[in-house]
Amino acid sequence: MHAPELEVGRITNYRNWVGELHHGLPQTILSLELWCDPGDSKWLQPDERHVERAIQDLHATGLVKTAQITGSQVIRVPNCYPVYDLGYKQHMD
Repeated sequence: MHAPELEVGRITNYRNWVGELHHGLPQTILSLELWCDPGDSKWLQPDERHVERAIQDLHATGLVKTAQITGSQVIRVPNCYPVYDLGYKQHMD
């Protein structure tokens, strides 16, 4: 998502990737990613705050208008995206 008013950086609809997940039901699983660094202010916010903001951003995109959200889970994954630049192997050591 390239919108400065959103905290969500990416939204993935797993129904589009793995059809077996929904077993013929109308529900889907969405993943809303927020990027931050371990220990920064966003990382340290409570799970409830992340869920509230993710729902707010989801509605703000217009992708979901009236759908009922039936569950949520926050998973913090440190260092999940590698950064490659010249000399990265030496930095990794």
